[in-house]
Amino acid sequence: MTFIVEIFPGLREMMNWHPLWVHFPIAFLSVFFLVDLLAAVLRSRPLFVVANWLLGLGALGASVAAAFGLQAALTVPHPPQVHEILETHRYFALNATALAWLLLIWRFLNRGRFCLLGRLFHLLLALFMVLNLVLAADYGGLMVYKYGVGVKAVPAWPPGASGHRHGSAWDEIREWLHEIVPHSHASGHEHHHH
Repeated sequence: MTFIVEIFPGLREMMNWHPLWVHFPIAFLSVFFLVDLLAAVLRSRPLFVVANWLLGLGALGASVAAAFGLQAALTVPHPPQVHEILETHRYFALNATALAWLLLIWRFLNRGRFCLLGRLFHLLLALFMVLNLVLAADYGGLMVYKYGVGVKAVPAWPPGASGHRHGSAWDEIREWLHEIVPHSHASGHEHHHH
């Protein structure tokens, strides 16, 4: 474990690994729905197989995220006004996880052979799963970004204070490109910035 936190210093600062895992089911299950919808519209067996893998990885990721989330609910300090938000977050997250497993088992048992009505119901359940996932993410974000649950507080700058500021996103991109792309200056020499 010491080796891991030496390579990934951010892990050492985390109170719980739930935030590390939540992004996997969000990505896998959202893309699963889109690929599965496309597979249904195009009647594409290869896309259906890709959707199976995405759903399986999403269900596994959701289970790991849920386990760390349940642990976080018991161990990560949070203010009393967060309890209702936490319960709502847990409700939607566990719904999404259960629906992912239900859809995966259904696909496995019928080997991907759906009648039209079954296919439509499967897609509706998948959409319902994604909606639960989005709501879980929203309530999770509310806990973190409004109440600071699970993060170390950063000192707030008083209004009008001259703290560290960045330019626009375009300025950042231009600066980054200037550093990595070879270019010539007025003197005619080319170089890379390091």
